[in-house]
Amino acid sequence: MRDSRLCCFRVNVLRDFIVVHKVVVADTANGDVLCLQEVENLFCGELCPKFISCEFAHNNSWYVTFDTEEDAQKAYCYLREEVRTFHGTPIMVSNTVHFM
Repeated sequence: MRDSRLCCFRVNVLRDFIVVHKVVVADTANGDVLCLQEVENLFCGELCPKFISCEFAHNNSWYVTFDTEEDAQKAYCYLREEVRTFHGTPIMVSNTVHFM
């Protein structure tokens, strides 16, 4: 990329978080709390690295941040290969770029 002075530079890109898509939980009085706990429980297996934060994005998507790119990749593989479903629906997950 080039900045306003036409100098070349490299964008610092991190892949330290994943996006879990289309996580739908039935409406309850404490739906938001219940949903957060259920999404966090997806990452509680022994083979899954610990996450730093888990937050609702929009359209039933969640951003889950990890310490390193390697941890995010391990969690991505864990969800795709070990967990696979959420309430009987296949989990849709992506390892997304985070620009710094």
